[in-house]
Amino acid sequence: MSAPTEVPLDLASARRWALAARAGLADARDQIDALNVFPVPDGDTGTNMFLTFDGALDVLRGHHDIDGGAISLTDGLALLARGMLLSARGNSGVILSQLARGLHEAASMSEGPVSEIGAELLADAFVRADRLAWAGVSSPIEGTILSVSQAAAAAARAVVDDDGPVRPSAAEVSAEALAAARTALERTPSQLPALARAGVVDAGGAGLVIVLEALQRVLTDGRVAA
Repeated sequence: MSAPTEVPLDLASARRWALAARAGLADARDQIDALNVFPVPDGDTGTNMFLTFDGALDVLRGHHDIDGGAISLTDGLALLARGMLLSARGNSGVILSQLARGLHEAASMSEGPVSEIGAELLADAFVRADRLAWAGVSSPIEGTILSVSQAAAAAARAVVDDDGPVRPSAAEVSAEALAAARTALERTPSQLPALARAGVVDAGGAGLVIVLEALQRVLTDGRVAA
């Protein structure tokens, strides 16, 4: 099998990521809702995460200059982050919005204008998003979406901190973050008794994995590692 074609994380790719994430969450919303047993079994986590992306894309539809490339990557990511925050439903939706905010902040902190998010900036975005997520919860608890976010951020940072002879790509950073998130998700029942009793993984963490799969799919021309 040939290696997947890597796609730069530019403004068009960021929009495709949001579309792919919404589609993935739409397909899995019922399953994620069924996993929702903590902190209360209200069965709405998957729906909330879907509506967060759906509402953000409604905001983006009002800005046709995104598709035409008439605005900068930084400004486009600011619109995406704002759209997700305005549309965020529940804690899981707010935490998801931090991923877009992390991307925007990483691009904003770069020296000079950027047209795409490279490996270093993507790792920075993961770390920023994780810090924002933990800081935004009054009583953060391990075994939730926060643990999955933390694992993804640590893995992304480790890739770019490696002193190997070949510098990683954004797709490789995304792949490592996704792999770590999947592992962390499987570990959530051992961290949270409520999940262990119900025999499920964390619902928010499951939704975050789907969002990261969407990012990986966009950055590798449609392919996601099994």
